[in-house]
Amino acid sequence: MRIAGVLGAALVLAACLPAAPTLLPHYEVRATVDTARHTLAAVVKLTIPASEVQAVNDFVLGGTYKVSSLDAWPRATVEVSPTDKPLPGLQKITMRCQAPRRNDLRLQVRYAGVLTSLDAQPMNSVTPDLIELSLDSLWLPVADSFSKRFTVNADIRGVPPDLVVVAQGSVRRTGKHVFIQRSIGDVDLPLVAMRGLQRAAAEGFELYAADLSAEGPKTYLRHGGPIVKFLEAWFGPMPGRPVRMVVVRRQRKNGYNRLGYIVLAEGGTDPEAEVARWVAHEFAHAWWSPCDPGTEHRWLSESIAEYVALRYVEAALGPSALEEALAIRRDRARNAGPLLGAGVRDDAELYNKGPLLLFDLEKRIGRAHMDQLLAGLARHPPHVTAEFMSALVAVAGEEPARVFEHAMRQ
Repeated sequence: MRIAGVLGAALVLAACLPAAPTLLPHYEVRATVDTARHTLAAVVKLTIPASEVQAVNDFVLGGTYKVSSLDAWPRATVEVSPTDKPLPGLQKITMRCQAPRRNDLRLQVRYAGVLTSLDAQPMNSVTPDLIELSLDSLWLPVADSFSKRFTVNADIRGVPPDLVVVAQGSVRRTGKHVFIQRSIGDVDLPLVAMRGLQRAAAEGFELYAADLSAEGPKTYLRHGGPIVKFLEAWFGPMPGRPVRMVVVRRQRKNGYNRLGYIVLAEGGTDPEAEVARWVAHEFAHAWWSPCDPGTEHRWLSESIAEYVALRYVEAALGPSALEEALAIRRDRARNAGPLLGAGVRDDAELYNKGPLLLFDLEKRIGRAHMDQLLAGLARHPPHVTAEFMSALVAVAGEEPARVFEHAMRQ
């Protein structure tokens, strides 16, 4: 997963999260945006299940907001302090309580201020023509690791009535209110509202763009539905369906994705195979995203998602398109280090060497066994490499697993 902008690696980590627990934290959000003043005012109530409550619970919020009230139930000590971790210019909200706790913990935060970001090119927009909010703008109090998933109900005011609103989950408008309800867990509450957006849909995929006849949107629409169909045929129903892609009109070209949700800017001339691969990779994260991002196990998200995406390229565009993509990865992986035994890995290993080794594994055990392996793992995605290896032994035997692990350590 490639996510540009000031959060850089931190947001890359957000795509590689621990598996969602049975009970997730829940947010109730009431917010008002002012497009003339570029400001935000919000009241956010967080409910943390008892199983998730720690002795110390830290959240971060953008440093430009003034927190006017903090209330916690049951009794807990709550304080706000400036912080430069994990990024500069934030404020930390800390709740301290006795552990273990048998009851859910609730925190209500009321704050307001200028909506800004930590980047020279802001990763948000609040204008009469475009409202774009995401984790990059730190407009909600989120866990300081950027890795805690939550469900959400939101009531947002101030969105001009002629802007088309796109978000995850259920979106509806009533008078001056935009209501968003998301029952699946994610690390963010991303929102786009833009004038002139048109909608096209196919096979569980929705595309929003001002000009659906432009080359980019035509390519996204040509592959969006088939990608969903391809992945679901392999791994089962996609969480968060329908998946949505929004093409926004702004100068900043950065894009980002969340579960079943992609935002990107107009323009771009990437070849069709590259566009198809990228979209398939991002959608594959609906299944392949449970590992700890700060460890060597991150290949379980990125390398597998890339392998799956390249398999879609082959299915949609033919063996020659796949071979061309593999040739590029062989060149990029020429100086790559090991995927295992060397700590956190970089692009050369995760997006290039890793998928190449998975194709080598496919050749060794056969495509039918490879498909069986990943289909089984997708139901309970592995958190650590040992879980993958155990499943591989069960499907193909100890020798292929031994050879594969040895290659991963070279």
